[in-house]
Amino acid sequence: MTRDLIDLSTAYLLGWKTIYDCAEWLAGIDWDNPDLDPENLKSASLLELLATEVAEGLRLEDDFRQEASRFVASRTNFLYVRQDPLTELRAANSSNDLTTWPLVLTPQAV
Repeated sequence: MTRDLIDLSTAYLLGWKTIYDCAEWLAGIDWDNPDLDPENLKSASLLELLATEVAEGLRLEDDFRQEASRFVASRTNFLYVRQDPLTELRAANSSNDLTTWPLVLTPQAV
């Protein structure tokens, strides 16, 4: 299940899957399967709860995106970022202390 959950979350973060695709996949988990890793079940159940709350209008989709990003980063050490739509991409010298980055890190990565 770990690899499937990582793949699903990554596909969502890259825009290949919607939150509704994720909710459908998460709803199909057999929560009573004793072979499932408790840590992954905890992550999956949190993602399912967030997807449900987003669908019901109780939370913003950014909450789901942040948790999906946090999960993927914890399992793969890859950080997912999204471009801030109000900025343009530009080259920057990273050795310059005044560098402004046009990409927004998700809160869990800061």
